[in-house]
Amino acid sequence: MSPAMRILSLIILMTSYFSALADYGSFKYQENPAVTYIGKYKEIAQSEMQRVGIPASIKLAQGILESNSGRSTLAQKANNHFGIKCGKYWEGSTFYREDDDYKDGKLIKSCFRKFNSPEHSYVAHSNFLTNPGSKYRYGFLFDLNRMDYVSWAEGLKSSGYATDPKYAEKLLSVIEKFALYQYDDIQYTSVENDVIAAVITPVDQNPYQKTQDRSNFTLTIETESHLVRNGESMKTIADKYNIDLDLLFFQNRMPRGSQPMLGEKVTIQGIINWGEKRPKLEKSFSQSKESYLFEDGSMTLTIK
Repeated sequence: MSPAMRILSLIILMTSYFSALADYGSFKYQENPAVTYIGKYKEIAQSEMQRVGIPASIKLAQGILESNSGRSTLAQKANNHFGIKCGKYWEGSTFYREDDDYKDGKLIKSCFRKFNSPEHSYVAHSNFLTNPGSKYRYGFLFDLNRMDYVSWAEGLKSSGYATDPKYAEKLLSVIEKFALYQYDDIQYTSVENDVIAAVITPVDQNPYQKTQDRSNFTLTIETESHLVRNGESMKTIADKYNIDLDLLFFQNRMPRGSQPMLGEKVTIQGIINWGEKRPKLEKSFSQSKESYLFEDGSMTLTIK
């Protein structure tokens, strides 16, 4: 081989090497969509675990599977991360797409709920599983240990939640691949003014938060608050800012039907941080009674 050919071969070899190295570097540092999804929605999953008892690991795994880590058409265009259909009582916005509904032997477009935000979808998913009308089907799940994500996954499969015979296996695979069980490890204690404080067990290595300090366990980066004035109620505040009333109660960790005291700050954007006190409530509200209106409007569940 001539010297010129040797030099040309060396140049081609080096070009191929650096091209492959660049491709490897690009692949190596490309974040997994599921990891991005977990970073966005782990807090709402934990908040809903506190509210109704569904393990955060289960909810996150279901969201990842059913929304393709937030990239599905339903998630992108309707903020619906759990494939929740309209049902009889839904009066909100809708989104139609083909799924598994047939008429006269022909596949037709199914009606799905369209939400204002993914967080609305997470709350609606909880309400779906806790609806008293479905207690015969899903009620036994809430007798399970919240830390027992294996039994929860198997229970969802046995209850007929999904038609996929490998649904439980897929949930468990996602939970264990991304260590989602770490988000189930929250201990609750009652503190002053009937506020729920959350203590999250530290994790030595957290692949989802490489730069964020977990010591504060902050749920929101930016919050906007409203100072309660004379004559205002949660309803008038929700109307003022064009916010769903149930979501406003949820964001402030307030029982539905309660009212904040004059001069209290009500969170408008974001969710109250873990351990941060919610607004003080008017004394006329009974602290031993909390009501939540289900998304379908069919009934109100009262927890005593």
